[in-house]
Formats: sequence, C-alpha cells, structure tokens
Amino acid sequence: MLSSPASAKGKTSRFLGIPLPAQFESVSARASVNPEGVQIEDVNLRREGITVGASGTIKGNILSPKGLVAEADLEVKGELGPILSLAGSLPKATVESSRGAVQFNGKIKANLDRPEESLRAEGVLSVDDVRFLKWEADHVTIEGGWNGNT
Repeated sequence: MLSSPASAKGKTSRFLGIPLPAQFESVSARASVNPEGVQIEDVNLRREGITVGASGTIKGNILSPKGLVAEADLEVKGELGPILSLAGSLPKATVESSRGAVQFNGKIKANLDRPEESLRAEGVLSVDDVRFLKWEADHVTIEGGWNGNT
C-alpha cells in the first residue's frame, strides 16, 4: 500500500479540489515529456474497489511551469458507499447503507497555476442497482458539467 504522511491520521488529500484518499493499494503511470509538455499515457489508482484511470496532456514548458494547462480523459469505477466516504461529509450510516455500481466517464481541464478555480469537468455518471437514503433505482444516468469559476 502506498501512503502519504496524512494517511497516519486517516485524512484525505485534495487534488484540483477533489478529495483523494491518503493511501492507495496500487498506483501506476506512464508518461513522456515532449516539446509541447507532458503526454500522460495512463495513470491508474486503486483503493478499496475504487479505480481511477486517466490519460491526457499537460501543455506548456514544464521547466518554467507558468501557465501549464492539464487536460485529461477520466474514468472512475467503484461501489457507491466507498466513493461517498471520500467526500467525508455524509453520516457514516448513510454511507454504509448506500449501494450501487458507479461509473463516471468524462473530461477534465485546469490551469495548474490556479487549479481549483479553473477546473472544468464534464461527463456521464451512471449508477446501477442504486440505493441512497430512501431512493432506489435499477439504473441512473446523469450527464453534466462543472466549472470551478462559478
């Protein structure tokens, strides 16, 4: 298991404003540097049945990292309960009683000088056999986007 210093306290870290666990069961990445920036072939993270995969680019001169822009295709798969637990703001009983097979496919883009303010995300979230609070459904699909400037 890979972990950061925050993992000893059971905390999460934030990347582009998104809560991430401080420990992972596995991490793999393949990337190359070229004159336009960094080409990220793939990044894969796994923890407690949640998998995150991404590929994309970081455009700009990484030796003078002003104005770097990251763009990536993103896929997240896992069970609803563990995914909700990353948010950390829901009651434990709500998280433990939630179920569903989650899949998100989308794109993200951010200026790395100010990632939380410039983050844009869009995609499709699908959940099969979902139960959350008093709601149940065989299948839910949500298509949408989010802009950190708003």
